[in-house]
Amino acid sequence: MTRLARLAIQRRWLVIVAWLAFIVIAQAISGSLGGANYKDTFSLPHTETDSVIKLLKHSGQNNQNGLSGQVVMHAKSGDLAAAPPNVLPDLQKLCGDKFDVTKVTSPWGSFACSKTGGTATPGPALPAQLSNDKTTAIVDVTWFSDKYEQKLFDGVYKSLKGLNSSTLQVEFTGDGFQGQGQKESGVPPFLLGFVAALIILGIVFRTFGATAIPLASAIAALTSGLGLIGMLSHAMSVSNITPQLTELMVIGVGVDYALFIVTRHRRNLRRGMSVPDSIQAAINTSGRAVLFAGTTVCVAMLGLTLLGVSFFYGMAIGTAIAVSLTMIASVTLLPALLSLLGLKVLPRKQRRLVRAGQFEDFHAKGFWARWSELVANRRAVTGVIGLALMVALAIPFFSMRMGHADQGTGRTPRRARATT
Repeated sequence: MTRLARLAIQRRWLVIVAWLAFIVIAQAISGSLGGANYKDTFSLPHTETDSVIKLLKHSGQNNQNGLSGQVVMHAKSGDLAAAPPNVLPDLQKLCGDKFDVTKVTSPWGSFACSKTGGTATPGPALPAQLSNDKTTAIVDVTWFSDKYEQKLFDGVYKSLKGLNSSTLQVEFTGDGFQGQGQKESGVPPFLLGFVAALIILGIVFRTFGATAIPLASAIAALTSGLGLIGMLSHAMSVSNITPQLTELMVIGVGVDYALFIVTRHRRNLRRGMSVPDSIQAAINTSGRAVLFAGTTVCVAMLGLTLLGVSFFYGMAIGTAIAVSLTMIASVTLLPALLSLLGLKVLPRKQRRLVRAGQFEDFHAKGFWARWSELVANRRAVTGVIGLALMVALAIPFFSMRMGHADQGTGRTPRRARATT
């Protein structure tokens, strides 16, 4: 670890440029493939649902396994006894090749779509999909694919949302449209995590350099990691929630790992060590802890692949890749940036003291020092108490009930439910 830190310090510009090149190349390759191709394939082997899926597939009815979504139409004036203008032609257009729709059913008529030709075969009307007062109608859209492919759902959404008018309200719900409306408002979780980390680091370090460097290291790992995950999504099924999970994981562990190293480095400087020696000592001590902690996180994430649920495979591998890059950035890019920053990693007052040769001799004191001494002296008792507390906290796990998420995750699904 000491040799690695020394190399990062001596070749700091090479390390920084290499990381920038890696980020650009990863993003460029992902972009050249058409961007990320996230899709969800959720299956539970040896369940009744899995048996039904296999039966439909073997009987040539695999199109019945596709995901579906509902379009809710509400008349702001009058009723929907007859199809509003342009509705049926627009529903028929959904049989086009770019939408991958297998069938569309409505109170005014249905369409069965061809997988290859994109042609629409008219079918019967379904009056049951019209409310008793004839002011609200439900249109069912079913896709051939049972994978969550956002671009297909976005295509149907964009094609039909134009039906909104002064007399007709159109909303979307169901599995296919559950993500619609989420981008219309609210703050991305990644941005919230970034701002929270910025505030916490600013309070802890009280200097811009020490605050910015951990975030820079985490962002380098995140941007390159998302590029690699984008490539991975073309080789296997990667869930569309993987980017959000990766962003939160990398910001969390990246800032945490950098905090270990930067805190140790600052303490070394205040004890009188030179900048290069301080960085090497920090990497040789806290850096080892970072590698151990990061490896543990990667093993835990990859453990999801042992559950036999395909939905988790791409998510686990993608997140493990990003965390691995965070570890590498912490022991290569971080020391290179710290060597550039020099003593500016310390607040001004501490810098003046270090330059004046007034160093500090740290002795453990305060509550946490007394607590650690108590735990060390009473390790058996505190260990048993800690184990009992963990067992007590784990008891609710045995009564946990699992279920499918409802359709309240986006703005338009909530409005659709309220309309019906």
